[in-house]
Amino acid sequence: MSGRSGLRQSEQGAVSIYLMLILLPVFLFCGLLIDVVRWKTAEKETENAVKAGFARRCRLSLLHSRRTACLRAA
Repeated sequence: MSGRSGLRQSEQGAVSIYLMLILLPVFLFCGLLIDVVRWKTAEKETENAVKAGFARRCRLSLLHSRRTACLRAA
């Protein structure tokens, strides 16, 4: 009987180690995935902000050119 109890003691905690070996890469992959998604989102938001700023600048320059043309005509 002592052989069985020694075997049982050596297996104690094996499930915890197995779970850690499985869960650690899963958590690391999820963290990496979240970082990549945040990076792509920030890149897209920056691109949209630049486009919006350029469009606004174009509209403002058109308004300015129309106003100066009206002032010159008057």
